[in-house]
Amino acid sequence: MGVNGVHQLSNEFDLIGEAYGTHRGGTEFQLGLRYNWGPAVFDLGYGWVRSDSDDDWYTVGFAWAF
Repeated sequence: MGVNGVHQLSNEFDLIGEAYGTHRGGTEFQLGLRYNWGPAVFDLGYGWVRSDSDDDWYTVGFAWAF
């Protein structure tokens, strides 16, 4: 189960965030920026686990609407 949100910073940039996890306590979070360029969308995000683990990660995404 999870929750996410998007906040428009400008016409081109959005702030994106999400939290998700399981009933076993593995809650994870991600924050990032989304760049909207015409029909293309680029995402760059950073994620981490709520516990004191070093399992942080970066994500890169790309989508093209046609």
